[in-house]
Amino acid sequence: SNQSSTGNQSAAGNQTSTGNETAGTPATGGATVSTISIVVGASVPSNGEFYSPKTVETTVGSMVTWNNDDSVPHTVTSGVVENNSPKPDGKFDSGIMNAGGSFSFVFDAAGEYPYYCILHPYMTGQVTVN
Repeated sequence: SNQSSTGNQSAAGNQTSTGNETAGTPATGGATVSTISIVVGASVPSNGEFYSPKTVETTVGSMVTWNNDDSVPHTVTSGVVENNSPKPDGKFDSGIMNAGGSFSFVFDAAGEYPYYCILHPYMTGQVTVN
């Protein structure tokens, strides 16, 4: 079997498994899984690195998984931070992810998806879906 699953479902209700066709969804054939690490020390602004890689480019129907490799809680919340003020856009939100936790989301539409950590809004990243 070529099923692989992270065992989590995203807040938006998208399935976080690959290698399966979902009823009503055409198989893309090119779907991939990208992994982003929330690095050790990300809660410290001077760390310089927070989400690694900071930007990911992927294709429609592909999944991105964020792993909290830091020792403190973080979030992956879609939206932008303007003047230190987080502005969530509601597209995806991991909720509080404790150390060792992970969050996966399947991107079903092309576009640019900026995101940040609601607890540490200087932590930002972006997923670009083609």
